[in-house]
Amino acid sequence: MQRPNASAARAFARLRHDGAEEFDSLGRLAGRLGEKKEVQEDLQGTIGGFGVDVVPSEDGGWSLEASLPGRRLPFREHAFTQFCGRIGFPPSVLERCPLPLAKENVSYFSFLSREEPALVRTEEGEVRAFLSGDNRKVDHLEVVHKLLEANLPWEVNYAGLSPKRMFVLATEPESKWPGPDGSELSHCTLVGNSETGEGSFFAQDLWYDTI
Repeated sequence: MQRPNASAARAFARLRHDGAEEFDSLGRLAGRLGEKKEVQEDLQGTIGGFGVDVVPSEDGGWSLEASLPGRRLPFREHAFTQFCGRIGFPPSVLERCPLPLAKENVSYFSFLSREEPALVRTEEGEVRAFLSGDNRKVDHLEVVHKLLEANLPWEVNYAGLSPKRMFVLATEPESKWPGPDGSELSHCTLVGNSETGEGSFFAQDLWYDTI
């Protein structure tokens, strides 16, 4: 019997931890993804071209913003961590800096990395991911459409969507296979994806006794 791999188990656990929306069918998941697609945008450029700066916040601290013609886009926490990785400055150190020192660090290290290609993914006017420009995008909606087009005899056991991940567990109730100790196994498929760099796309078939 094949068992789900560790990456799939971690993806599922993180999804639940992130308070994922849950759906009882691929159709409903596709509908939600279609709604989100309307408020999402992908921007290609260089690290220097996104004009990332440190700005004071209302609580007396500071936050990151990308400066683009006619608009400024605040960073979500996940994108903050990714940006620090792109410029080579530890996020745990940067977040402890007072505003003047944070501005100096971001300005200096961004300057050193200014020519590196970057992919910025936004949602509702916020930066949700700050990725390498070499990444190939795999959108959740593209994955779900492929699953629907396959028209396989699946029943969705679990479909979840968080700001970082998507995870689908589908079973094939009619499939049966004799397992160890007289148990009866059924066919199951796991599909996972991230649009924000929190892992990569995966798909796995396995046989299960109980879920």
